[in-house]
Amino acid sequence: MDVVAADIGGTNARFAIAEVADGRVVSLGEPVTLRTAEHASLQTAWEAFATKIDRPMPQAAAIAVASPITGDVIRLTNNPWVIRPSLIPARLGCDTYS
Repeated sequence: MDVVAADIGGTNARFAIAEVADGRVVSLGEPVTLRTAEHASLQTAWEAFATKIDRPMPQAAAIAVASPITGDVIRLTNNPWVIRPSLIPARLGCDTYS
């Protein structure tokens, strides 16, 4: 199964496609680094990544954020993005995420 692996920080958002089998990453595609200041939100950065890789996006995502996660509103420390985990499936087109 392919999964979008995302590492969201204050300055950069890094994305790659990971191939996962039996609960383990067996390969990781070339990472794409996007400056968060150049994108209004996680959704717009996600869309920019999708354009760069020029292939259908996997329906699963693993997203790490550089911020405490308490409840359904995540505010990044050095980045104006607000991430609402409950909206991830609708906004990013994912069936599953973690």
